Amino acid sequence: MMYENYIELAKNIFDSQNIQTLQLTSPFNNISQVDYALRSYLYPQQNPYEKIKHWLIYDCVFPNIYFIESSYHISNLYLKLPTADHTNSYLSIGPFLFSRPTAEEIHQIAGAYPSPHMEQELILFYNNLPLTMAREKFQAFITALFSPVLGPEMRIIDQSHSDILNNLIPVNDFEHSFSEGDLSLNLVEQRYLIEQQMIAAVKQQNIKEAIRLHKKMLQFNYGQRNSNQLRNSKNFMIVFNTLLRTASRDCQVHPFYIDRISHYYAIEIEQCTNDLQLTKLSTDMIRKYCLLIHNHSVKKYSDNIQDCVTYIDLHYNENLTLKKLAGHLNLNSSYLSTLFKKELGKTVTDYITQTRIKQALLLLNSTKQSMGDVANQCGFDDINYFSRIFKKYQGMSPSSYRKMIQDS
Repeated sequence: MMYENYIELAKNIFDSQNIQTLQLTSPFNNISQVDYALRSYLYPQQNPYEKIKHWLIYDCVFPNIYFIESSYHISNLYLKLPTADHTNSYLSIGPFLFSRPTAEEIHQIAGAYPSPHMEQELILFYNNLPLTMAREKFQAFITALFSPVLGPEMRIIDQSHSDILNNLIPVNDFEHSFSEGDLSLNLVEQRYLIEQQMIAAVKQQNIKEAIRLHKKMLQFNYGQRNSNQLRNSKNFMIVFNTLLRTASRDCQVHPFYIDRISHYYAIEIEQCTNDLQLTKLSTDMIRKYCLLIHNHSVKKYSDNIQDCVTYIDLHYNENLTLKKLAGHLNLNSSYLSTLFKKELGKTVTDYITQTRIKQALLLLNSTKQSMGDVANQCGFDDINYFSRIFKKYQGMSPSSYRKMIQDS
């Protein structure tokens, strides 16, 4: 496997663990993100990242992996990336925690600063950082992950940030430089950026990207508003359901469909009994909402065709004709037919039939209703006609399809 592909694989692995991977390239404009700007907050009148830049350029050597834990309990890994043009490029993995600081440890850190908001800000900051496995297991994991590509010369080197960031001390007028919310502000901005990217992926029906970004969202713990961890997780999922519902609405999916899927998942969320079930449910939610948008979004159509498609989707089991639809929309039948074919690439009749077949597939998959009932609910008055049309579109009869589903 090529080196670049292996690094990309490593990034995906850390993403799955909700740990940030960040590429740092000279002039290192994004270097404050290695700790979500914690040092900028602690040392507002100094430039704490200059020493990190200097260390990266002169002391971070390929193929070593540098493990660094600061006096503030946050950890990062650093790796120099080989580049064809010999530019200074590095991979930062983190920040992450091996354990959350105790209340006493946070109190001691906050005690060095005069700001009355410092302790609460630090609590919010640490609550948003991902936890990983025990230190020894983590280092063994890193060795197993990178040694196949970095080779036998790879070394994991422990180095303290105190060596890199010496002579940094709290400033006396700290309180005048920062106020409540400044430290957590950077994390909130990061969280909402990823959230917006995830919503955009859902709107584009990019299931794989939406799932990846959702996993990245999970690195932010959103704070603990309840002593019951499961309740906190469920509350997050309720918010997540709302985000997906909003994305569907923005894609102009009819509220009828949005309410149906949203209500279904609201019940499913409450029935979960552990975080693993909720994680699996979140992936299912992304898939189903993407499919909902794919099947029912009318955003790309003109207003007249939006109304026409929505009406068909909601009244497919009624006696629909081009003339009836044109009358409902106050349009000329010929005009509606031409416009519909232009925008959807199919006739009104074909769309009505395909919509009915989709519903028949759903009923055959999920119910034990008789063929006559399925046909009737999907707008087919004659069961023989239903069977003939179903076979035309699916290549088999409705009964054969149901048998295939049951046997699989």
